[in-house]
Amino acid sequence: MINENSFLNKNQEKKMEKKRTKEVAQQELIEEFNLRKTSDFQLALQNGEIELAQEWLNYIMENKENFPQYEATWESWLSDRQKEIKLYQQLKNDGLLEEMEHRTKEVAQAELQKEFGFRDTKGFRLALEQGDINTAKNWLNYIVENKLKFPQYLVTWESWLSDRKQELAKAEK
Repeated sequence: MINENSFLNKNQEKKMEKKRTKEVAQQELIEEFNLRKTSDFQLALQNGEIELAQEWLNYIMENKENFPQYEATWESWLSDRQKEIKLYQQLKNDGLLEEMEHRTKEVAQAELQKEFGFRDTKGFRLALEQGDINTAKNWLNYIVENKLKFPQYLVTWESWLSDRKQELAKAEK
């Protein structure tokens, strides 16, 4: 007799293995670099530890199969990390890294949430949809005026800002 739950059990086991693998992979990254995840990598860049961040990224690239958390979006994830390294190297070379407020994306988003009632681009778009154009405009202006406080937008700054300006202009019509 075939156990009809055997397929489900195997799927659950595979999911559990994958989750354990992610946790084990993160533990491995902590032991090797003291950087567990992408936001730790980004904070290292902000702190000027560009070589450490590059080593962390190289390690993941060389052992890609051991990091399932990046598998689904590997190409874009890797491209973004490489752009971040180039950006922060340029900021360091230009002497702007010292001016930057060193904080995680989560801390930056919490500030936006407190100040404007939403934390990210999704919230900006929702404000526009709901007709709260002034709040959306103030949110965008605040980010523009304090660009170095919001590292999550720096890598794609020009295109990100252009897209937000277009969305705002469309909503103002």
